[in-house]
Amino acid sequence: MKKKVILIVLILIIVAAVFIGYLLQRESEISKLPDYYQDLAEECKKSKELGISRSSSNCCLESVKTMAEGNFRLPYSPYPGEVNPKPECLEGFGVNRLRCEGSYDWCEPIEEYYQELAKECVSKGAGFECCMTGLDRMIKYNFKLADEDGNCLEGFRSNGLYCIDTLTWCEPIEE
Repeated sequence: MKKKVILIVLILIIVAAVFIGYLLQRESEISKLPDYYQDLAEECKKSKELGISRSSSNCCLESVKTMAEGNFRLPYSPYPGEVNPKPECLEGFGVNRLRCEGSYDWCEPIEEYYQELAKECVSKGAGFECCMTGLDRMIKYNFKLADEDGNCLEGFRSNGLYCIDTLTWCEPIEE
């Protein structure tokens, strides 16, 4: 009988240790995300504190990690300060979400070309805000990247944002 109790206690300790390790790993992953995504993750945690189910809170956190991996952003609201019943994205972006309760909606590029550029922005680390702002402009106007030297075809000029990690794109020369 005493051996069974000791065995049960050991199993409970092991299960608790594995669970605590999982929570610490998830916290570590979240703490490495850019501030934008850390703020979203904090909102997920707050919803859990407000009594939202754990599975919804976990789905929320998974959606934040997915958004961070693709450098995706929340949809904008045409009604600032109000909850947007229908998420809207800039032209060239589509709404996506995880298929579980509690997921954020996010905007991601529709074209594979821009999806690859978004991945490139993620690799910029601290400069991803600058890179994504430029990518948003490229998608909005259907601009394409300039070549490695910043050159464009005749009738186009190169342009970019005034920040270090900007993308350089080609846009029509206006006369």
